Order: sequence, then C-alpha cells, then structure tokens
Amino acid sequence: MLKVENLHKSFSGFKAVNGANLHVAKGEIVAVIGPNGAGKTTLFNLVTGILKPDAGSVRFRGEDITGMPPYQVCKKGLSRSFQVVNVFSRLTVFENVRVSVLARENKTWNMFTPAKKIVTPETERIVDSVGLTGQKDRVSTML
Repeated sequence: MLKVENLHKSFSGFKAVNGANLHVAKGEIVAVIGPNGAGKTTLFNLVTGILKPDAGSVRFRGEDITGMPPYQVCKKGLSRSFQVVNVFSRLTVFENVRVSVLARENKTWNMFTPAKKIVTPETERIVDSVGLTGQKDRVSTML
C-alpha cells in the first residue's frame, strides 16, 4: 500500500533522511521510532508531500506520489496527523469528521446543498472504523 524507497533529504549539508526504506501492506500497523533528531518528522513530511525529497521515491497504492503537493497526496487518501490536533469545539464528532470528508471530496463550496445531506455514508463509515459510533453526537472539545 505504501512503499518508500531510498529516500534522501538534506538541509545545508546535514543529512536528515539518508536512504530510508519503508513498506506498509494494507491493514498493517507500523511504527517509526527513534530519538529526537533521527529524521522521523522529516520522513513523514517527505511521504506526505510537505517536503520534496532530494532522491528516492514514495509510492502509494502503486502510484508514484513523490514530490506531489500535500493537498494532492491527501486526495489520494494519504495524510498525516500532528501531535497538536485542532477540532471545531462547537461541532459534534460526526460533524468534525464530515468537515474533513467534505474537504477531501472538494465539496466545501457547495452553497446549494446543506452539508448534512452530503457525504453522510462516507462519514458514517469513518466514524465507525475508528470506534466512535457511540460518540458521534457528542460535541468535540479540547480538555
């Protein structure tokens, strides 16, 4: 599903990522671990298009996505999360997920159809897949 081959990235001569290889099969859960400064964040920024690699390739679902901008990588179905997450604190869990689905589907500018009538099945599937069905109507807040 995700294949990273011989990925390289340097900053002013400092090799942040030096020949990284990674293969993640469908349904597999993989962790990238290492000390601070090991290049983990740089690797994820390369995979998701935030940075362009100096060399190497990134393939997702068989397609070369090396150097694609983040919005295109996201539309392919690959994104990253950050340690500090932002949610719309006045929206429900379901509504927060729907915002992401609407953005991915390029449906954020549809002025004639209420958001409640768009992408509901896909939103339901995602909420269910992460075990939040019982919490979907709960208002999201950051504690």
